[in-house]
Amino acid sequence: MAWQNQSAYSTAAVTAHESRMGNIMAGWKGMGNTAVVTLLAVCAMTYLAHPDFAVQSAAVKAEVAQIAQPQIQEQMTIPIAVEHMLPMGIKGVLCMGVFGGDGTHLHSWGSLFIQDVVVPLRKKPFPPREHIRLLRWSMCGVALFAFLFGCFFKQTEYVLMWWAVTEALYIGGAGVAIIGGLYWKKGTTAGAWTGLLSGSGLVTGGILARQIWGDGFPLNGVQISFFGSISACIVYAVVSLLTCREDFNMDRMLHRGVYAVESEKKFETKSKTRVTWGKLIGLDEHFTFGDKILAGGLFGWSMIWFGVLAAGTIWNLIAPWPISVWSQFWFVVGIGIPIAFAMITSVWFSWGGIRDMRLFFRRLKEERVNVLDNGMVVNHHNLGDPALAGTDGSANRNLGHSASRPWKSRAAISGSDTASARTFTSFSPNMSAAARPSSVRSSTILRAPENCRWKTLTTSF
Repeated sequence: MAWQNQSAYSTAAVTAHESRMGNIMAGWKGMGNTAVVTLLAVCAMTYLAHPDFAVQSAAVKAEVAQIAQPQIQEQMTIPIAVEHMLPMGIKGVLCMGVFGGDGTHLHSWGSLFIQDVVVPLRKKPFPPREHIRLLRWSMCGVALFAFLFGCFFKQTEYVLMWWAVTEALYIGGAGVAIIGGLYWKKGTTAGAWTGLLSGSGLVTGGILARQIWGDGFPLNGVQISFFGSISACIVYAVVSLLTCREDFNMDRMLHRGVYAVESEKKFETKSKTRVTWGKLIGLDEHFTFGDKILAGGLFGWSMIWFGVLAAGTIWNLIAPWPISVWSQFWFVVGIGIPIAFAMITSVWFSWGGIRDMRLFFRRLKEERVNVLDNGMVVNHHNLGDPALAGTDGSANRNLGHSASRPWKSRAAISGSDTASARTFTSFSPNMSAAARPSSVRSSTILRAPENCRWKTLTTSF
């Protein structure tokens, strides 16, 4: 929840229900994605070990031997083999996938810095053009930092442990503030700041210790992450209890009860006391028949493999399988099934993506932008909420915008009115594509009801 590297996908939904369905669809799509990774690894291992490729593998091994650290050698053996094995065009396709993933990170972290650090400290809204310009520069800054960090940082442990500790830099501190702020009425600003600084500070200290002492430092990346996060939770809870003078009004923050927006009550989920299989899976009245099949199918597929795990464990405790049986098992499970899913989902998501893109552009023509909805929070409300801006959302004239401008921009915040925000650019539906500024000709705009956990989100590139 606190890790925001792909929050653009999680929150750019028409409704909260569509956001949930997006996660379910991602689960189905992910089953086919594993086929590419597994096949690349198997082919690379064959390339290194098979006698027919002895000459080629010798070049790979020589390059790997130039790496001083044993952990890095192990981690780079397969990537270097893939680099030697694949032709130029295929390597370019794989690089496109890497750039696509990096673009998501740049957008998320760049906008987080502006919306959650710069905008709250400024206490004054930016004009739309300046706001978009700052967001773009922030994303460039994230890219520059990542490049320089990768050039000069000394890798001292396995990459998964490094991921754990770098994630904890943010999650260890911000995670407790986000989750505590959304779900605990006694959380305070002082608790959030102390939890953030203690968690992130301890993790940063652990990273520096690993840089200085290497394996001489007793904790690895996962352990540093764990203790940093636990410390942040304890500090947040203790300081919040000591500084809390009155319970925070959670209904007002989350637009519930008497604070609910009348036009959005139709999106609320009705609570049911009766326990059913659908409720255990997470189904509600917003799920169509097709949605129930997708969600129930994913749940059923997970339960099947849980049964395989339990049965296989008992079986091997009584009569262990020989290597030949394990080879057949993993050939089916690790290669055969993922390839089947990849073939199905490639057709399924290609057709669905084209259909939804057409729907998206039809909705884009109808979009009306409220320039006041720029991510700022005033008196526990979005600046663009009717409660502040009037029922038409057009008050607060001191921003210096004109409704006649050919393009406008908005930044919308998510969840509790204090969590991370995103931005987008939009333009008048009466304006031709050629007349729009080149920087805003390619935009995405999707809307969600404001009482959802995730509010309006759009992306701009």
